[in-house]
Amino acid sequence: MDVYGIAGPDISWTNTNYGGYNISGTNIAYANGLIDPWHILSITAGPFQEGCTAFIMPDNAHCSNMYPPRASDTPELQSARKGIMEYIAVWLS
Repeated sequence: MDVYGIAGPDISWTNTNYGGYNISGTNIAYANGLIDPWHILSITAGPFQEGCTAFIMPDNAHCSNMYPPRASDTPELQSARKGIMEYIAVWLS
């Protein structure tokens, strides 16, 4: 219970149901902008299951890899977009 009497999330259920940091899945590209506070809850390093990887973008924020490309994009962001597209192309082939 929090200070307002509302029950918080059942984190242990979520971790058990979805695997926590031991996610079992295929064809996953974890895109992490290190300015994004959520990156700490993501998968940022291996070992990875086959077909899975992480893309780290140090000077980028939440979902920056999903925005349209701009001339001011960092090299890490450009590289991540290219890598993600290459991964998806393999999955779809």
